[in-house]
Amino acid sequence: MNATIRFENGVAVLPTQEPSKAEMARRLELFEIALREERIAELERTVADLTDKLGFQCNEVQREMQVSADLARDYRHKIAQLQLECQQLQDITSEYEEAGNALADEREQLRDEVERLTSQLRATSEVGSRALDAQRAAERELKRLRELDPDGLKKRLEKHKRKAAELDKACAELRAKNHALTKANRKLDAALDKACADINAGMELKPERVFAPGRVGRWELFTCQKDGWYQLLDTEHEVSQTVRVEDGELITPKVRPVPKAIAAEVLAFHQEHFGGAE
Repeated sequence: MNATIRFENGVAVLPTQEPSKAEMARRLELFEIALREERIAELERTVADLTDKLGFQCNEVQREMQVSADLARDYRHKIAQLQLECQQLQDITSEYEEAGNALADEREQLRDEVERLTSQLRATSEVGSRALDAQRAAERELKRLRELDPDGLKKRLEKHKRKAAELDKACAELRAKNHALTKANRKLDAALDKACADINAGMELKPERVFAPGRVGRWELFTCQKDGWYQLLDTEHEVSQTVRVEDGELITPKVRPVPKAIAAEVLAFHQEHFGGAE
């Protein structure tokens, strides 16, 4: 028989009569059921918390993986750009070395030519000095003969006049040669200065063509030693890259494609200078 439960001030008061074994078994079963439900609810809350934490951690891991992928992509781009800049530096260094060797050879040739002309000028001056000394000696001899032999003076005078005329002619020719050698020496000095200036000016890299079609910025085109290969400089972003023309198409790096307008300008330049041939 079930015992009656009464409430006093909202609190359940068990009857004083001791419950039966069936009642105790039922209560125990209800307690175990309540305990299991509470345990299940607690486990569900724990699972929910773990699920939320795991989802947050997964999102954090995905975000970090995305950041790492972006950094890896940026590093690959920077590495490619550094490799390209190193290649450009090697090309420029090779051009400077070739230009320096050519300048050294040309300077050596001009120096040899100046030394040759200087030696020739020195020899000419010595010949002129000897001719002048001979003319002065002839004048002294003429004066002496006038004083010693008035009768034979006329013949000797004519002879000395002829010699003096020949010496005057030789001196005039030597002065003309000396003047010509001096002018030639000045021209060689000017040519040497001009050659140095031209080579120094050639050291400055100047673009073959500048493209500024509008919204894509300003681009400069430099030619390479190999036909069909070009160096493009994006002056707005200060990025340089090597491109080439193959079968009428512009081949560009996949890391940073060239705008279509610039690609069309490069192909037009290539067609203008090479007719589309490699």
